[in-house]
Amino acid sequence: MVKRVLVDAGFFIGRQGRWWSPKGSVRRAWNRWQRSGSKTDFFKFQAAMRKAVRNDISYLNFRIRQAGFGKAESITICYDGVEGCANRIALFPHYKQNRREANPDGSPSTTIPDIRATFVDLGFNPDAMAVGWKALYDESKEADDLIAESVLAASPTDELLVMTSDSDLFQCWNLHPKVRIHNFVEEIHKKDVEKKLGIPITLYADWKAISGDATDNIPGVPNLGGSAAATLLKTHKGLESIPDEYLTTVVIAQPERVSESLAKFRAENEMSMAATVREHGDYWRRVEKGQSLALRGEQYATMAEVVGEHDVLVTNHKDLCRTYQRIIKLPFHSV
Repeated sequence: MVKRVLVDAGFFIGRQGRWWSPKGSVRRAWNRWQRSGSKTDFFKFQAAMRKAVRNDISYLNFRIRQAGFGKAESITICYDGVEGCANRIALFPHYKQNRREANPDGSPSTTIPDIRATFVDLGFNPDAMAVGWKALYDESKEADDLIAESVLAASPTDELLVMTSDSDLFQCWNLHPKVRIHNFVEEIHKKDVEKKLGIPITLYADWKAISGDATDNIPGVPNLGGSAAATLLKTHKGLESIPDEYLTTVVIAQPERVSESLAKFRAENEMSMAATVREHGDYWRRVEKGQSLALRGEQYATMAEVVGEHDVLVTNHKDLCRTYQRIIKLPFHSV
């Protein structure tokens, strides 16, 4: 049995929020330098950043020991490649658009900053941030790709500790029988995550493809949140088995004409509003009264023969969900 630790380098990016908080040591050193403009204060600012990195490394070591991996065979930091988003962007151009820097022409860049350059500028070796530590980097892969591939390649007898705040890496539980996940504060347990999400982790990529993820700019299916996505997946056992109408959205483009059509249908069939609501649901009343301009596919199916097809905009999101699923699923395959 060998113990191995895999660390998402995003940890260091997250910790920089502490550096630059109003009372953070790096912020205070920066402010002093900005006020004085002296070389001495500039060097003190750099020293404060180096100390902050050393403190972050010490904190990681503390959490690793606390998790029982103090004598791990290897501790490996996994970095995002500068072109790590490119293959996913090729599938879905808006992927992480909210987090990517802009090109000179204002368009979002396909590259991401290389945090290793910051470490080098501060006098650290990004491939050996601490004694005995290692590193993985591939310019065409994100850190979670490297972590997932390492987990998948590990011996079944290895004990693995994945340290990350990225929930996508919950999928590591699908890849190895002895993997533990730590979010830099506490260990995260599979049974707790499954209870919270309402799905088995094997369906995580399906669930996120439907419910969406604002962090990665993945919209999912409009008007379907996490709970509804979990219910669909538990019922149908996976994205591919969900009927199309449940992944379809309908926008009422001509509310007055739709309202007239629904009211006419009720009158011709001598149906009161109360009876219609009992049979179809309250959404019929809201649409007829112009109070709602959006429907789910299964709701629209009950009035599709009544409403003119040119009065609504129908969008099936299943193909998009397949793309989102492919982007989310680890390890990622570009082909």
